[in-house]
Amino acid sequence: MTVLLRRKLRNLGRRLLDPHLAEPACIIRGVTLYTRISGLITDQCESKVLASKMSFQVGVIRLSIWVINFLGDLCFKIFGIKLCQINQDDILDDGEFLGLLDGKETKWIEPFTLLVRCYRTDKTLSTFGRRLIGAGLKGKLQVKTKIQEHLLRDDSITKVPLRKPVFVLGVMRSGTTFLHGLLAQDPAFRPPLLYELLNPVPPETGAGTKDDPRIAAAERVPGLFQVIDPDFPSKHEIGATLPHECYHLFGSVGLIDKVAQLFCFNITMYEKWWKKSLKREYMVEFYQDYKKALQMMTSKDEDVGHRRLLMKDHLHSLFSESLLEVFPDASFINPVRNPVDIVSSWCSVVDSLLPMYFNPGVITKFEIGRRVLEDIAYYTSTFLKYRKSCDQSGRQIRVIDVHQVDLVRDPITKVKEIYSYLGMELNSDVANKMAKYIAERKKSRKLQRHQHCCTDYGLTEKEILDKFQDYISYYKISV
Repeated sequence: MTVLLRRKLRNLGRRLLDPHLAEPACIIRGVTLYTRISGLITDQCESKVLASKMSFQVGVIRLSIWVINFLGDLCFKIFGIKLCQINQDDILDDGEFLGLLDGKETKWIEPFTLLVRCYRTDKTLSTFGRRLIGAGLKGKLQVKTKIQEHLLRDDSITKVPLRKPVFVLGVMRSGTTFLHGLLAQDPAFRPPLLYELLNPVPPETGAGTKDDPRIAAAERVPGLFQVIDPDFPSKHEIGATLPHECYHLFGSVGLIDKVAQLFCFNITMYEKWWKKSLKREYMVEFYQDYKKALQMMTSKDEDVGHRRLLMKDHLHSLFSESLLEVFPDASFINPVRNPVDIVSSWCSVVDSLLPMYFNPGVITKFEIGRRVLEDIAYYTSTFLKYRKSCDQSGRQIRVIDVHQVDLVRDPITKVKEIYSYLGMELNSDVANKMAKYIAERKKSRKLQRHQHCCTDYGLTEKEILDKFQDYISYYKISV
């Protein structure tokens, strides 16, 4: 095969997808339209016209993804060429990252290089998955560059006060999203919204309003999730203007990539770096940069400094000691749950999202079960080790454990306990807003219930319970 033909095929792979967006150009308009249409279809508005439009649009988007993967597989089988290959030079070669490459801040280089190497040698990723991941890596560096440039223009942002932040730490599927959304009903809290976490640099005008340009870009994330899995809203609440998790900032600020750690199956080199390098000193520096991103995010709030930041991500549980050095007045809320339910539920979520990255059947349910079991054990055991060390040394940390079953059974009573722990008072107006949120959530969950079972993923209840004996015992979880 001629060199010219090889070049044409590589160019085809690049043209299939817009390199400046986190999603393929041929489906981006469809994802955005799907998000808006699906938002219009509520219990009160069951428009057949809208429903048919949504169904047609989803079909077109899925067909586009299938075509991209089909062309990629065909080119590899016939010519031995991988379309949309993840390449370090392709990500860095357009000159927009000169500020990151000038040698002043270099900690991002090692994890970035390792991620690219892991993804590049991964034989299981689909063509669509490779491009999605490659564009995601580029997007993280773009946000990191924007943060750096904004700080150079206005270093007064580092003086923005962050008052007594609250961190929700529990592992995935332990009730963290429900609790986060519930507490966010109180205007005394300031939760970061998805579009802010994806890009914490506020625009010159319209920041925090419906005209904020970051919102439209963020709508593509839940839109793509729902295209891949139409039942995803029953598994996880997500929206551009809803509170969300900090892992987006972990990725853009420090190239600490939770998506890779949880969803990809051939990242041994990156995982070794993660467990070797992300120690106390490294993470203190990370949290200092993370704090600047939060200050930037809230710098244009009208009531800046008067609300308590309300953060959520189980990644924080891995680095609690470093976090407290940077946020010494922080408080922790730690939801806990029967590990059988945690593991089986997270297996189901991972399973539903893998088609974004892999062709069907490439990753077996058994592999998903093993990976999820080890990942959740890693998160729970790391924080538990820290808790036990604090108990033994007599060190006091501000943390309240919240049992998910109690939270679901009587949310308002549990919230009152949390407020008492935080030194806050739950007034009647906020309690009414929370009650409305609970009622709406119950109504939506009745329409779509998340069904999951650990045996579908080659796991038994006994195996899971044995794995999490310390977790169950320490938190006194009923099983």
